[in-house]
Amino acid sequence: MLGSMLRILLLVLIMPAVVQAKPISLSTYQEIDHGLTLLQVQHNPELYRDSLILVGGRIRLISHRGEGEWWMLIDPYILDTTDRPVLHDPVEDPFWVKYAGSMDEELFKQDRLVTLAGRVLGKLAPLPWMEPAVALVITEIHP
Repeated sequence: MLGSMLRILLLVLIMPAVVQAKPISLSTYQEIDHGLTLLQVQHNPELYRDSLILVGGRIRLISHRGEGEWWMLIDPYILDTTDRPVLHDPVEDPFWVKYAGSMDEELFKQDRLVTLAGRVLGKLAPLPWMEPAVALVITEIHP
């Protein structure tokens, strides 16, 4: 009787974790600096160069810059307990993300909410008419 109650209790505790899987792979998730926020990076991007952070937001702009190189301007949103962006007013200044490879343009389009893990590049403006902003190289992205 006690053994079956323990199994039921474990099932109740484990099921939410299985149902609410993270949008980023476990191996990448373990590499992320969870103590580092986008706001900290925005205040001093050079200090955090090459750090891996987890961020989410809404795609404001996408630019294809040549073969296999994409840049996206992201409006950052707070992530919920399952690391998915919560739609509301952006919490910080927009940031750039660079993506190398082929991109599903139907999946990743303007106004799409995304969660991504990215390495800090520093502060730059990939498009000449835009203001410089913090830029990340995408390690993983999930719509």
